[in-house]
Amino acid sequence: MFGFLSLRARNRRRQAVRPVEVLESRELLSAINVISTPGPAGSVNVSFLGTEGNDRITMVMGDDMKVHVTGGSFTLNGGAEQTELKFDRLNNVTLSLAGGSDSGRIENVSMRNLVITDGTTATETNQYTVESSTKDVQIKRIDATFNLGIAEFSLNASKSVAVENVDIRLRNTTSSKIIVQAFEGASLNIARQFSVDSAPRSQSADSVLIQAFRNSATDPVRLKFAGGLRLNLGAGNDVIQTAGAAEVSGLTVIDTGKGDDQVNLAVGGNLPVSGDLVFLGATSISTGEGLDFVSISSAEINNDRVRFNAPVLISTGDQNDQVNLYKCVFSSALVVDLGRNESSTTADLIFVRHVQFDGLSFFRSTGRAEANIETVVNSTSTTRFGKAVVFALASGGVVVGNSEATSVRVIFDGSQTYMGTRSKISVKYAGAIQANLQKRRLFNAALE
Repeated sequence: MFGFLSLRARNRRRQAVRPVEVLESRELLSAINVISTPGPAGSVNVSFLGTEGNDRITMVMGDDMKVHVTGGSFTLNGGAEQTELKFDRLNNVTLSLAGGSDSGRIENVSMRNLVITDGTTATETNQYTVESSTKDVQIKRIDATFNLGIAEFSLNASKSVAVENVDIRLRNTTSSKIIVQAFEGASLNIARQFSVDSAPRSQSADSVLIQAFRNSATDPVRLKFAGGLRLNLGAGNDVIQTAGAAEVSGLTVIDTGKGDDQVNLAVGGNLPVSGDLVFLGATSISTGEGLDFVSISSAEINNDRVRFNAPVLISTGDQNDQVNLYKCVFSSALVVDLGRNESSTTADLIFVRHVQFDGLSFFRSTGRAEANIETVVNSTSTTRFGKAVVFALASGGVVVGNSEATSVRVIFDGSQTYMGTRSKISVKYAGAIQANLQKRRLFNAALE
């Protein structure tokens, strides 16, 4: 009996000691290790090595023109723990915050390169923001890699922000939210490429929001992608949304992969003052297999437009898809490929309203599809086709105009304009249409 009591007492003592040991271990891991090395012209290179806990770093340019780093406990180059670090000028900054749900906010701070690496478990939520609130910001390169968990990254301009490259990589994340926005009176210029790149086998649900706010209609464009836009979101149910005036030079590539995806390139909406969304280079939008929705539109209450100055390809993959074109201008060729829809009861849908087509317009489907051109009753908008119009639909129909139109709503212009159809297409005509005699004969041959 004595031996049993002695053993039980020893066990109680062991249990009483264990929490102290765990607390001591956590205390040793609580500080973020910071390594600084000299950079050019009096600057420093700073690396933050996070803990397995929920790390938080706030980096702000203060009124004393020093960079203040707060948010946790830090050990600088192996020294004593500190709750605030100060730097005169930054060159390269690396944030490797390891495990836990981490956050980083960089405000009013210029530097050469910013490198972010995070995400070690699927349950993490890692959030990073780079912004200019009261001071202009210049950064040569932003490079962010999220390996696991939920990833959120925002680039916000309330003052001027100039960046050469922004590259965001999503490896095996659960979901992601990427936001790029320029507020009233601010400008955000990305001199080279802006890219979001998801892993090929990723099933992440990703979203990208790009928006710009203006003080007045005479304001210059506040958001510019001078080196192109590349959004490769991989498989999963993805959403891409634009709002407000922006200008994209170079190549635009949007690929949402397999899944039920939404791509909405829009100006206007709820913004008080917007402007044109302009794509100066070629544009490719691919949504892969799934129930996809692609909309290119402008608000009805103003004169803003989505403008494409170079060829555009929209490919929605197989299954039921919908493409809406409203208040936009295609200065060059447009190809819309709806893929294969094997349903006998539902059709891929194309809606066209208040659109100007200056080049070839080619609409294709290897399954059932329906195209509707200015079919909205009581609408006062007009769609103009400047050159060739081809509907190559395996089955389905095309409706041009509406029976209640009192004036011309669809104009087929130019001596080379014609409408081509495959044998299975059903073309139905209702409402006012304008075309010369040669074009009229082509229409009459296809009408029911």
